[in-house]
Amino acid sequence: MDKFVGELLSPIARHLTRHLTLGSLSAAVLFWGMGIFLFHQFHPQSPPGCPTGGADLCGLLARNDGYRWSAAGVLGLVAIFFTAQAVSARAVEVTQFLSGTRWSKRRLFVFLQYRFRERLIKRGYGSRDLSAGSDRVRPVNIRCRLRADRYPHGVPRKPHEYPPQPVDVPLEPTFLGNVFAAMHQHILAVHGLRLQSCWKLLLMVLPDDKKANLLTSSSVVLAKAQSVIWALMNCIWVVWIPGALWKIGWVYGWLVVAYLAYRGVCTAAGVYCDELRAIIFAYQFDLYKRVNFKPPTSTADAPRTGRNLSNHLDRRWSLASVMFERSPAPTDSVQKLR
Repeated sequence: MDKFVGELLSPIARHLTRHLTLGSLSAAVLFWGMGIFLFHQFHPQSPPGCPTGGADLCGLLARNDGYRWSAAGVLGLVAIFFTAQAVSARAVEVTQFLSGTRWSKRRLFVFLQYRFRERLIKRGYGSRDLSAGSDRVRPVNIRCRLRADRYPHGVPRKPHEYPPQPVDVPLEPTFLGNVFAAMHQHILAVHGLRLQSCWKLLLMVLPDDKKANLLTSSSVVLAKAQSVIWALMNCIWVVWIPGALWKIGWVYGWLVVAYLAYRGVCTAAGVYCDELRAIIFAYQFDLYKRVNFKPPTSTADAPRTGRNLSNHLDRRWSLASVMFERSPAPTDSVQKLR
């Protein structure tokens, strides 16, 4: 899943790194402004003079003339720009960390996600009323049902009527990771496609308006992930706050903000995954035509054909030999020679 999440978001992250958003710059201004305010509020001493007599930056900031404010303004702009640039460049890594793809061997977190998923299924789908002799699954809470559907393997739409899906994707240790895993399982079970194999090909066949939609929805995911970073970074200003009780309150408050931002990341990732599933459903045949593969003839044939295409793109050995299918066109070089 680490490569899967990275492939989905890396092209968008490169675009965002080249073009800093207004939100990143605003968050950097708030971060440094809050730190300077707390420093001057609780440590109002003036900058110490330098033994060099003002020949360096420290001495320049210690002066009381206009050069001091000019140097402070330039230094602040540089700090804001490079901080925003660094946080934007690490948005994909933070999203991968929040997804649990880099520490998914922590069995305790996977077990907790399993218990949470089972509780959501029970509240969202209900349980069989064996005393009444009913086998129907009665919905109890629609919100819990929607959250339960964001989990991979073992999330039954009608758990007591149909067997589980043959494609099994393991649970991730966080809810955000399970949102991506559920999308991966759905596309793998229905279309047989591995997105990490077909992602670059999909970007080639998509029209510009669909690419723009993906750019918008995925940029929201990365922007929410950056807000988690900024909320956690604000905890470091606790060093300027006196009193143990105020320190605890400051850290606890920003941890709550980080958790709310994480919930926003999960919501944005769900919207992004839903849009990507719809795009795969609409443009799956364009993937086959792009590489001259024969498209699937039915929904039963789609998983096998999709696996063959993914194996071909990954240069893996396939059990079945796939015949290329190419319709001659008037602009074809072979037709021109004739």
